[in-house]
Amino acid sequence: MKSTTPPVRVGLLGLGVLSQRSLLKHLSLPDVKEKMELVAVCDIDEDRASQTAEKYSVPEHYSRLENMLSRSSIDAVLVCTPIPKHHENALMSLQANKHVYIQKTLATSLESAQEIYFEAENRGLIVVASPLQMLNPARQLAKKIISENTIGSIYWSICTTNGGHDTEKERLGNESLSEIDPSWYYKSGGGPLYDMTVYAIDSLVGIFGPVRRVSALSGKRVPVRYWKGKEINVEIDDNTLLLLDFGESQFALVNGSNAHQSRRLGWGELSIFGELGAIEIYSETPSEPNLASVVEVVGKKTHYLRDYGPYLTESHLNFGDPHTFADIMHFVDCVTSETIPISGASRTCHVVEIIEKSFLAARTGKIQMIKTLFS
Repeated sequence: MKSTTPPVRVGLLGLGVLSQRSLLKHLSLPDVKEKMELVAVCDIDEDRASQTAEKYSVPEHYSRLENMLSRSSIDAVLVCTPIPKHHENALMSLQANKHVYIQKTLATSLESAQEIYFEAENRGLIVVASPLQMLNPARQLAKKIISENTIGSIYWSICTTNGGHDTEKERLGNESLSEIDPSWYYKSGGGPLYDMTVYAIDSLVGIFGPVRRVSALSGKRVPVRYWKGKEINVEIDDNTLLLLDFGESQFALVNGSNAHQSRRLGWGELSIFGELGAIEIYSETPSEPNLASVVEVVGKKTHYLRDYGPYLTESHLNFGDPHTFADIMHFVDCVTSETIPISGASRTCHVVEIIEKSFLAARTGKIQMIKTLFS
């Protein structure tokens, strides 16, 4: 039975690799159109905006956000621009009374993150920022197993996130996506902590609750990178190790590095060590880590799960970045039903503060207290 609620009318801001590689494909399928209508696309590259609109039969295209906000009848904006632009793009959209979804990470400072949420709250608007790792059934199951005391008190955990944008296969070939410059990733506001490690941190605080303190080691391992013959001077740290303190002597080790991942420590895979046992969360299909997860209570029981529950229907399994698609559909559900997102303002701001304080801890050599909390 089809819903009688009209679809949310959205504009997609930022038509880079993520949007072209997968999001536009997901959002063009019939099952999505029952809930959401993509009526506008916007990118600073006017030709890309025009060509994308034609390719995906999107009625409107723009090269400036302010024009899309003033001329289009959209209800919401999907912000998929480089991370340093999120704060500006989100505030402009909220001030035009649009609901806002923001690709990870929400913002590059706690102050900026809180400003976005204050603006949304004052206007009665919904803001959802990726990643929403607790949509993932594997994370939900791990939290349930821990709450049932199956592995006793937790001692420590480890979660790895390696990777970068200059080595993405889409940027290395001769297709149109290979012309999208990844230099922003190595400038202020970019880097692996904001782009990759945020997944690990969101998983850990979603399972265990707020972090109390953070310490870190961080630096630039490769100061100059190359992309299609262009020299990129790396301005941000590309190698960071974080030690998170959840209180009562429970710790977690997390990394953010532009390194390759190994078979034993795959991207985003999580190991949790307790007094009575251990839990391992890993991918059954490493090439598509969001399609099939394994939650193994070591030596006791192994659970095989399909990730992201109801949002990932069969028609979406041929496309990449299913986790981002799931986050967007959760956002649409929240707008339609006026419900609170699975990761609200306080938790999302908490994750941003952890990243910000990690850089400060590494720079000063001092453990940093985390001030924000969430319930």
